[in-house]
Amino acid sequence: MRRIALLITMGALLSFLAVGCAGDAVQSMMSSPEMQTKVMDAIAGNSTMAASMMGRFMGSDESRQMVVQTVMGNPDAMNALMQHVTRDPQMVEGFLTTAVQDSTMKAKIMDMVKGMTMAMKKK
Repeated sequence: MRRIALLITMGALLSFLAVGCAGDAVQSMMSSPEMQTKVMDAIAGNSTMAASMMGRFMGSDESRQMVVQTVMGNPDAMNALMQHVTRDPQMVEGFLTTAVQDSTMKAKIMDMVKGMTMAMKKK
């Protein structure tokens, strides 16, 4: 009986130590630029994990805004996004519908359309 109690106690102690070690591992990773790079490289190199991480980023306003700002600050990513949008008429319509809700942007878009119309008439 005493042996069973000792085994249960040891099991509980090992469980607490394992939980403590897991916390330490995360803390260690967060404070180590080398570990952070390894983890991020592993996620970036695995499309399933990368998609899961992007899903998490899209889950909150703060992280979603961070992604938008990052894409907007990256010319290659921004160009790819614009090309993607311009290939889908519904996306273009949605973009323009949103843009014309602002009076200044609406005037800009109308000027662009007038300019394109005039250019087409000259041909």
